[in-house]
Amino acid sequence: MHCCPAPSPAVIVSAVYITSKLSLRANKRSKDALQKASAYAKEVLSNVRTVYSFDAGERCAETYIGKVEEPLKVRCHTIQGFLANVAHTISS
Repeated sequence: MHCCPAPSPAVIVSAVYITSKLSLRANKRSKDALQKASAYAKEVLSNVRTVYSFDAGERCAETYIGKVEEPLKVRCHTIQGFLANVAHTISS
């Protein structure tokens, strides 16, 4: 038994539209960050002799992991937010 009336189609469409826009923006940011991480990995691999001679492999790996973690967190939060909004809209 619901105490509130069902949301109108306009409310549902608006919620989906706003969530989609936010999701696209977050995906673009994470895509850009992943491209930077990829460029860093390419640079390290192209200079593997130098990295090896300075024994910097561990440091380079840690830097790469740091560059990759943030975009992945953003994507996870975006997906969780989207699912929460959809669940809220359906349950309303």
